[in-house]
Amino acid sequence: MFALFFVSGALGLAYEVIWLRQLVLEFGSTLHATSAILSTFMAGLALGAFLAGRLVDRRSVAPLRVYGVLELGVGVLALLEPTLLRALDPLYRLAWEAGASGSMTALSLAKWAGVAIVLLPPAILMGASLPVLSRHVAAQAPLAGARVGVLYAVNTFGAVLGTLLTGFVALPAFGMSRALTGAALVNLGLGLVALALSRVPGSHVPRPDESSLSSIRPRPAPRRPFLVLVAFGLSGFGAMLLEVAWTRGLSLVLGSSVYAFSLMLAGFLAGLACGSAALARVLRRRPALDPAILLVVSFAGAGLFTFATSVVLGWLPGIYGRLHFAGSTSPTGSLFVEAAFALLVMFPTTFALGGVFPVVVELRAARREGVARAVGTAYASNTVGTIVGAAAAGFMLVPAWGVRDTVIATALLELVLALGVLMLVVDRPVRARARFAAALAAALVLIPLLAPRWDVQLMNAGVYVNLPDRTAKGADWDAYVRLLRRDHRVVFAEDGLTASIMVADFLPSGSRYLAVNGKVDASTLGDLETQVLLGQIPLLLHGAAEDVLVVGLGSGITLGSVATHPSVKRMRVVEVEAAMFRAARLFSTANGAVLDDPRVTSSINDA
Repeated sequence: MFALFFVSGALGLAYEVIWLRQLVLEFGSTLHATSAILSTFMAGLALGAFLAGRLVDRRSVAPLRVYGVLELGVGVLALLEPTLLRALDPLYRLAWEAGASGSMTALSLAKWAGVAIVLLPPAILMGASLPVLSRHVAAQAPLAGARVGVLYAVNTFGAVLGTLLTGFVALPAFGMSRALTGAALVNLGLGLVALALSRVPGSHVPRPDESSLSSIRPRPAPRRPFLVLVAFGLSGFGAMLLEVAWTRGLSLVLGSSVYAFSLMLAGFLAGLACGSAALARVLRRRPALDPAILLVVSFAGAGLFTFATSVVLGWLPGIYGRLHFAGSTSPTGSLFVEAAFALLVMFPTTFALGGVFPVVVELRAARREGVARAVGTAYASNTVGTIVGAAAAGFMLVPAWGVRDTVIATALLELVLALGVLMLVVDRPVRARARFAAALAAALVLIPLLAPRWDVQLMNAGVYVNLPDRTAKGADWDAYVRLLRRDHRVVFAEDGLTASIMVADFLPSGSRYLAVNGKVDASTLGDLETQVLLGQIPLLLHGAAEDVLVVGLGSGITLGSVATHPSVKRMRVVEVEAAMFRAARLFSTANGAVLDDPRVTSSINDA
């Protein structure tokens, strides 16, 4: 059964990656569109877990048989997904013609409704599988957290494998359609195997130490058990803040290729899986230990490790640069460097957060509620937190505070959770808790004071693409940094909604350039001719264009080139990143202050 759940974890992440790639083609690649896709998928997981936890505990069912039916359902719906997508096209056309073309809100709502129709049913079935199998492995409260923690870890290790295989093997080798069909067929086979096993006499999973179960007394119920769920939901909120912030920070050093993203996601999941397995082992071996104390330690460790990542991220450009000049960033070597960086940043904190799930299940099971109900409620609360966290990080916190401050704020949140659980949930005398509470309070005061300052110029230097040939005479990291400091001056830098933007002057030539996630995308010297001709050639060939759409603002030089044609009466520029408009105004000499031209209409959206 563990092997089955390992495979279904791999399939779950494979579906997430493939569906995201497919739906981006249908709905666009703005953060609004991708957030709608991912939040709907996670909402389905939460709803499935919540409902299944209640239904399974109320009825006499064979969990393995229910699991088999769920997997068959996922496989069938996955096979139908392309057909459902095509069926939605006429509905989007109607929405567009009814007025959605002029309202981003209306268009986003139409997209979200379509995503929900396609993704909610299979996601609900996927979410139901964890509480169903939790009842299979832990029908009684003693050691429920330990057993369910192992189950969750196995599933998450499968998710790590699914992420890597999908990103590195399945999509490049087979493409989206065949990869999806292959995953669906494996899902159908998984369901059939589970149904077959459910009919085998004595097919239940043997529980460890069954003979000694009677000697294990159920743990006392925690004080204020509802606060345990609230804390778990907030930990999911913090985890998604970190995933977004870390991914944005690492992309400045590693780039934003699908391989880099797959390695980051795998590193994040690997930490959760290992943490869950480790805490499950602790719960099993030390049944007398108070899980609430473990919850405090997990949150405190996550907070301190998170603060450490704010320091480490600032070091990464220098580490990458030295590895580059040492010859360690060849095409193959780069993958190992990316994997090592992802683990260095993500693994310690996610290890601590991964241990929270089995501890919360143990605390909930101590209330004498059914194991499936405890798992479903806990999983749903955490998933709701991740949905809110993903939206808050992408739409509000990273654009408002930047990557570094978002990481530090999350570290403070995790320490507050540790302090809150210590004072409100742990059932110990106040004097016994006072020393640890004082240490947590001191950390909350010291972290803002010790927060590192990132070198904006180095973080946006695009070391993954801009470093010189290491074989050049005198090329080394220190020499590169000296030249960077001498010849370049930062004019503008901002972590926007979708990318980190920097404008800088290259002093030797008096030119100005624009960098997006570290990669130079426009300048007033090197590629000036290209930017001008992109606007001139189509209009010269047309002869008398009046209405022009420019996809991507950049420095605004192409838009300014279009504006030189007297026949043009209307220009619409579509740009996904709002910060780009502030950056483009710094190129007003080169683009003719085109953003002030009354003929220009700006749209922040996917083209």
